[in-house]
Amino acid sequence: MNEIKEHKASEADIAALLERISETQARENASRATADTATAVLHRLIRIARSDTGQSMTCRQLLMSLYNGRAWPFNTTELRGLDYDLLDDALTIIRADASMAWPDEVHVITGEQELFERWRQEFVAEKETNR
Repeated sequence: MNEIKEHKASEADIAALLERISETQARENASRATADTATAVLHRLIRIARSDTGQSMTCRQLLMSLYNGRAWPFNTTELRGLDYDLLDDALTIIRADASMAWPDEVHVITGEQELFERWRQEFVAEKETNR
C-alpha cells in the first residue's frame, strides 16, 4: 500500500516559487512589449529599406536575412554603418526575431516576396560591381 506523505513547503520553497512565477510573468510582459515595439520598428525599417539612402541597403539586407537567413545571410559588421536610431531599431527587430515575439504585422514582410527578390538582385549586382 502506497502512502501519500504530506509535505509542508518551507517559507524558502514558497518564496522561491513566487520568485519563479514573478520572473515568468516579467518575461511574458517583456515579450508582449517587444512585439508591440517590433511592429513599429518593422514598419520603420521597411520604409528606410524602400528608400534610396546610404543606410537603405543595410536595412534591406537585414530584413531579407530575417525573412530567409539561409538564402540571404547578413554580415553583422554592416550594422556599424547605421546611425544610432536605426541601429537600435535593427537590434530591436533582431531581439524580436530571437525571442519569436513577432507581431501579427510580420505579414508585411512575408507579403513582400517580389520586393525582396528585386532587392536580392540589386544586392548581387552591387557585389559583382565591387569585385
